[in-house]
Amino acid sequence: ELDRARSDISDGQRLLFELLRTCRPNRETTSTPTTFPLTSFVALFGGPGLHGYGKHTINTDQCTSQVDIVDMHGIDELIGSTKTRKLTLISSCEFRIQYHRKKESASITIQCNDNTNPTLDYLWRKSTKRKRQEDDVSLQNNNRSDPTWTCLTCTFVHIGRSK
Repeated sequence: ELDRARSDISDGQRLLFELLRTCRPNRETTSTPTTFPLTSFVALFGGPGLHGYGKHTINTDQCTSQVDIVDMHGIDELIGSTKTRKLTLISSCEFRIQYHRKKESASITIQCNDNTNPTLDYLWRKSTKRKRQEDDVSLQNNNRSDPTWTCLTCTFVHIGRSK
């Protein structure tokens, strides 16, 4: 079961990466619907609600899901910063994924905001998130002498020695 769950997540990450890669952002671009198995979609985006990557809502009447991702930070969280760097996306873009549950297909709309400096904005947000994580870890472990380090793969702050 655990292997199948991991497989579903990696399949969902691969499919999201392909959706993003095929959809080039101008001001607003929508991709063509692509096959996206329900198990992979749920493994990657979870149930409806607010998540670290953005917001997931369900329309039961139309049998659709909508995932709104505010910026590249949410994409980083879903597919990892290594894959995100391979994409030629602007960090000030907003992403909306439309998923049809019966057809098991997804499309993505990318809308870019030209009013901000994307590189500085993206770096600032990433820096402040990492600083908040480090502060949270240090508050939780103020009595520990274990070193903390930031993982380049998942960007989380870890406690103890690295492997």
